[in-house]
Amino acid sequence: MFPDKTNEEPKISVADFVKNAPVKLDVEVLAGENGLRQKQIVSSRIQKLGLALAEFSNYIHAGRIQIVGQSEISYLEQLESERRIEALNNLDLDKISCVLITKNLEPPLEIETIAEEKNLPVLRTAQVSSEIINLVSNHLLKVFAPQTNLHGVLMGIVWTRRVDFGRFGHW
Repeated sequence: MFPDKTNEEPKISVADFVKNAPVKLDVEVLAGENGLRQKQIVSSRIQKLGLALAEFSNYIHAGRIQIVGQSEISYLEQLESERRIEALNNLDLDKISCVLITKNLEPPLEIETIAEEKNLPVLRTAQVSSEIINLVSNHLLKVFAPQTNLHGVLMGIVWTRRVDFGRFGHW
């Protein structure tokens, strides 16, 4: 018999996500490369870091991709460096699988510095947040869909039929 894997939580490494991501995503790794194999994605649901950066981080769920778009980058840029570092360190970074920055935005230096220290992969794409959320969610739904491998042998089946042209006329 095959092992029952139905109770295992589906997961993929961030490295596998980057390697097999849809072409349209065109992901590049900006920082935290050492965490690509360590960090696991366990949900097809995506989160945006908006409120969490403003110290409301109670609802950051472990194992999700965190999206950082224009509003999050703008918020961080208006903070002084010390306050930016504090906001980023309040995120419970161990829960986060990776950060995906949209619109080819340039993140503040503190994001890359902290990501390198914590082995937190920071990825970037040219797509806008709304497209990314849809694209990534659909991709991960396919990756996490239940799968079954069936092994078998197809036996040859011979089907014969007798045709009597004499009875039914010309064919």
